[in-house]
Amino acid sequence: MRELKFHEQKLLKKVNFLQWKSDQNVREIQVLRRYHVQNRDDYVKYSKVAGQVRRECCRRPCFAPDADLCTRGADHKAGREA
Repeated sequence: MRELKFHEQKLLKKVNFLQWKSDQNVREIQVLRRYHVQNRDDYVKYSKVAGQVRRECCRRPCFAPDADLCTRGADHKAGREA
């Protein structure tokens, strides 16, 4: 690896790589403030689980976003099969 130039070294001094992801995510900060979440890790875990659930639901045809569950449920209750 080559040696960094002066201006590159100067820029790297200003960057904290440990906190870089949390500093760049404006949406996450807005959600934390809006819902008064104290611990960022709690939000990260919740977001990850919610994304997994959404992805799994989209994989299954009965939970697809375009499936009209209300209509299908009403038809089933009335004794009609869709």
